[in-house]
Amino acid sequence: MDFASRNRRRARRARTRGSAGGGIYSVADIVADSHYQAHDMLLQADLPGGSKVKMPGIVPKLSDTPGEVRWQGPTLGEHTGSVLGDLGFDSEEIERLRREGAVQ
Repeated sequence: MDFASRNRRRARRARTRGSAGGGIYSVADIVADSHYQAHDMLLQADLPGGSKVKMPGIVPKLSDTPGEVRWQGPTLGEHTGSVLGDLGFDSEEIERLRREGAVQ
């Protein structure tokens, strides 16, 4: 039995014993959850290259301060050079890591 199945089984067992808890959702669980869908808690994000992906929005949604997503976050590898530079890697080392596929 995989982790997700064990997690859901344990969460169900805990709820039957009066525990106020639940399972840990994967991305697929979130997208499939009718509660997320009914309350518009899923956003459509545009990825570089034109692909689209669903992502969780602001949870929980509060009446007076619902919040909003203003930015999807950096693209993959966008800050790699500056982070590695801050860690002491020089530009030649960073370029070598990129060529070798160790970083993007």
